[in-house]
Amino acid sequence: MGREWCYIPELPTHIVYGRLETQDSRKNRLPNGYDSSPLLRERDKTESGNLYLLGKPSVDFIVPQAADFHMPEGHTIHRIARDHQRAFSGQKLIVTSPQGRFEDEAAMLSGRKLKNVSAHGKHLFYHWTPKRGSGDLANLVHVHLGLYGKFRLHKNPAPEPRGAVRVRMIGDEKAFDLNGPTRCELLSKDDYKKLLDRLGQDPLNPEADPEVVWHRIHRSRAAIGTLLLNQSVIAGLGNIYRAEILFLTGTHPEQSGSSLSRDQFDKIWKLSVDLLKIGVRYNRIITVDPTQLGKSASRLKRDERLLVYKKLHCTACGAKIRKWTLGARTMYACEKCQRRS
Repeated sequence: MGREWCYIPELPTHIVYGRLETQDSRKNRLPNGYDSSPLLRERDKTESGNLYLLGKPSVDFIVPQAADFHMPEGHTIHRIARDHQRAFSGQKLIVTSPQGRFEDEAAMLSGRKLKNVSAHGKHLFYHWTPKRGSGDLANLVHVHLGLYGKFRLHKNPAPEPRGAVRVRMIGDEKAFDLNGPTRCELLSKDDYKKLLDRLGQDPLNPEADPEVVWHRIHRSRAAIGTLLLNQSVIAGLGNIYRAEILFLTGTHPEQSGSSLSRDQFDKIWKLSVDLLKIGVRYNRIITVDPTQLGKSASRLKRDERLLVYKKLHCTACGAKIRKWTLGARTMYACEKCQRRS
């Protein structure tokens, strides 16, 4: 997912996922999910809301509603899993918790081999080789970034930790820091299974069963725009993908799931799979056809990548985009192109 920036009046900075960044440092930012800008200082305490400004003491402020923060969507999590799999799997990692909140767990993991890294929806899983006497609990780390979680990737030797680093993992050549996650915990096999059972099918999972999703949606009278945000229905879709997929399929967000035709559902599912794969490849959400703009996908500007989300007018017909709250999130749709069935 591409980052969404909002300007906070009276502060010479921008904020994204709870972090402040000067306009000079924005040029150093990496795609969503990572942050290695040397000019960006980490928030001090996720819970308190204290934030550091460059060259200034920490300040407290209330973020305006217009800030409209976004949780990383499924493509970001799968991209991180892929990157960490390539960089760290098969290695014995040094694991620490500079912040201290993961200290006991880090001690149980440090020096052990990381088998692999996987993702399901918006959840990351680090699978470790069993250690004699460690029990079932110490073999799997679950991470959910939430709104504020961020990874920093480093080349070794890693620099001094910045901000409240929940966990640092150091491999042979690289290391990463994790700041501000909603979840960073050890899970047993049973808890892991229970979590996966609560989640819906992940379009990025080759073994995902769209029939399961179809039956869930077809039996529901809830609006399809609400259902697509329900992680127990489809795992990994967020607010941006919701708006773009419904626009591309010509589906009105308030149409009930039970009134959706099988053909409509099949188009929604296929687009979910295709667009999330594009998101993993480019590490950002792209829903336009780049060839229509005469560009490659990697050269699209931020305001060129989407068709309806946060647009004022429809990119297809020019009609005014309707903006309203649906499923506790802001919905964007063209009611001329997305008529009710």
